[in-house]
Amino acid sequence: MRKKLAVIMQMYYVDLWEEFRDYLQNIVDPFDLYVTVTESVLSLKEFQQFTKMVTDQFPNASVVMMQNKGLDIGPFLLTLHSILKRDVEYTHVMKLHTKKSTHTMGEGGDGWRQELVSALLRDTSKYINNMDLFKDRGIGMIGSRKWVTSHLESNTETVDHYKRKLKIIKGKHFIGGTMFCVRFEILKKYLSPEVTMSIYKELEEGYFKDWDGPTNTHALERIFGYMVEDSMMKVVGV
Repeated sequence: MRKKLAVIMQMYYVDLWEEFRDYLQNIVDPFDLYVTVTESVLSLKEFQQFTKMVTDQFPNASVVMMQNKGLDIGPFLLTLHSILKRDVEYTHVMKLHTKKSTHTMGEGGDGWRQELVSALLRDTSKYINNMDLFKDRGIGMIGSRKWVTSHLESNTETVDHYKRKLKIIKGKHFIGGTMFCVRFEILKKYLSPEVTMSIYKELEEGYFKDWDGPTNTHALERIFGYMVEDSMMKVVGV
């Protein structure tokens, strides 16, 4: 059975589950939920307890523990790899994660997360209106209007590396904070199972900040938007 939507959500901060659970309840279409958690954060017992919390609400959800590699990008790529290997079909993929960013914005870090998520899932009407936008074949990705950006910062060389690796020619805009809904066909165009795993192996381990210097992980934050524009579609803020 073809599902409309895959929701891939990295839960580094599992204390935010109830917040994200409430957002997910605004999705009115059938969806598959893929939740990843970080092995260095939870004990096995805590992982089992968290899994039960998720599956009590979403019985068919996949909850997987992964190593701390590539921040939220690494778990997203590994989940995509699994989906692609199994040849599961979706129309769209929504990428979410428990961004706090208090190291850059103090208490405002929570506000950044909420701006990113609420742009996608503030309420049922917001979700429906967003998905209706995809009826326009010129739109490939949707995310928070405030965080549509083109800043490269120190990542020019690493961005160029992935543009060459994925044969991307065009691309300027992306969603800062990396929460978005994108057409699955765009991801499939650039990310075969083999390429996805190859990229994953290049990602940095542990925690690091954007201003620590160029990283493959932060380059990929930009590359997802470039995939859209290279496919002759738009990254649209809502």
